[in-house]
Amino acid sequence: LSFNQPKLCPSATWNSFATTFVSKDVINGTPYFIFITTNNSIYVVDQSTSRIHIWSNDLTVPTITVSDKLVSSKSLFVLNNNEIYIDKSTGNNGHYFVEKFILDANISVFVMNTYGPCWGLFIDVNNNIYCSVNKYHLVAKKSLDDNDTRLIIVAGNGQRGSTFDVLDSPNGIFVDVNLNLYVADTNNHRIQ
Repeated sequence: LSFNQPKLCPSATWNSFATTFVSKDVINGTPYFIFITTNNSIYVVDQSTSRIHIWSNDLTVPTITVSDKLVSSKSLFVLNNNEIYIDKSTGNNGHYFVEKFILDANISVFVMNTYGPCWGLFIDVNNNIYCSVNKYHLVAKKSLDDNDTRLIIVAGNGQRGSTFDVLDSPNGIFVDVNLNLYVADTNNHRIQ
């Protein structure tokens, strides 16, 4: 798996004396999303400067900064083989898509079109990529193992609502090893 699965004690609390890992003067922009790999590399989407900053294990200075026209990027997902899946858009014309950036080769490959910006991206153990589309109140997925470009809606129906079969502005998502999908159903103030 490419992501950490921390085991927190049931009585975990916020440490009010937390330390700052990286400050504003290092990032020089607006950190928007964070991803930590199993080898403790930290990836941060800096939306205002269109960059991805990458810190290797326990360093406080970015080891790599990638500039890649990240127009309004909301999220990313990283596989341990240095493949970065990034939510992208082309700006005002409304074309939204996900691209795979291969860090070692410095190339990017189109993965899929989406209904809107992906406020959460996730790749499950079966190599399906999920995108939570805040604007259309749904989560969609696509297999990365075939060339089928169709998205399958797996949560919500495109209509805002508060019953248990709909979503209202979903953001973060997580798929566990049993393929259970967890959705931060933002405007309903709940996790579904």
